[in-house]
Amino acid sequence: MLIFENSWITLFVYTLSVYGISWIIVWGKIFENIREKLSNITFLQELLSCIVCTSVWVSVIITMLSKYSSMLSHTTLIQNPLDAIILAGYSAATTWIIASLLDDLE
Repeated sequence: MLIFENSWITLFVYTLSVYGISWIIVWGKIFENIREKLSNITFLQELLSCIVCTSVWVSVIITMLSKYSSMLSHTTLIQNPLDAIILAGYSAATTWIIASLLDDLE
């Protein structure tokens, strides 16, 4: 069981996880067929072509499932609804920064 005592390490793992999963969904070959099939739905087409947009929803899912993670379960990511909004904004901002640095934006 991997547990990070330092909240900065937990935040770092969370940040990289959101970015990595978002990158795989938006750019990964493994999701290419799914992206093509969902491109008929305008909202999903736009969502799946934008790494920053995708990161918001990935962060929501990771946050909701964090209690099942050995890396995140010891940390309470959400104590109230405002925390969820802040984490979604944080994820969008950090994903934009990382994607800008790596030239991964559209």
